[in-house]
Amino acid sequence: MGQEVGDRSFPLGAVKTLKALMEKEDFEVNPNVAETSSVAVCQDPVLPQVFREVCQEQGAAVTLSRLVTLISPVDPCEICVNPSCYGCHA
Repeated sequence: MGQEVGDRSFPLGAVKTLKALMEKEDFEVNPNVAETSSVAVCQDPVLPQVFREVCQEQGAAVTLSRLVTLISPVDPCEICVNPSCYGCHA
């Protein structure tokens, strides 16, 4: 199963790796900071090859952040990250 942004599809595993890199780089979708953050993420050798083309495009920061937003639940309890959440099962 892949994640789609626009007319492109990216493998879920690659998007999870992207998310981890963005968290490591404190990636923010703030117009004043996003481009700097995306440069750091795009230069990381761990970045999956599938994102290299995206990194070359204008607006790469927005595309990368949209992908991560797609796999980030609004409520962490939805994926049972927090064991104290009512109804979550490990």
